[in-house]
Amino acid sequence: MQSVYPVSPPVPASGGYEGVGEVYSLGSGVSNLSVGDWIIPSPPSFGTWQTYIVKEENVWHKLDKGVPMEYAASVTVNPLYAMHMLEDFVRLNPGDTIVQNGATSIVGQSIIQLAKNQGIHSVNILRDRVELVPFDDFYIALDKALGKLGSHAKQVIKF
Repeated sequence: MQSVYPVSPPVPASGGYEGVGEVYSLGSGVSNLSVGDWIIPSPPSFGTWQTYIVKEENVWHKLDKGVPMEYAASVTVNPLYAMHMLEDFVRLNPGDTIVQNGATSIVGQSIIQLAKNQGIHSVNILRDRVELVPFDDFYIALDKALGKLGSHAKQVIKF
């Protein structure tokens, strides 16, 4: 599998599909958005890594501000990529086991949740992040967080 973007816009161009915008101001013809709303392009069709974007109202999808920002910013990319990896490359059945690295990424967390919902077990490989916090504190918190998503401590491999 390789990470290849589905579009190649002419340069100069803005990259990225990950991102959440906040409505700063509105034109007179806008009726379904308000200043302060969180929005994402729908469907993703232009680079979101910009300070300001001016587009028609119909290219935006309003998000619930109760969604954590990191999830909202990646909703059009990472969960779909995770589903694609689980469903389109190998036929998996309930009870099967997958092994993944990068389990702490949003894609990795999405895979844990999608696998759990499909009855698929996940073995999750994590890299050592001891430089950030004491070893035991980090892994205790991480095991709890991934456990809430569907992983089990015995299925987390630390290196």
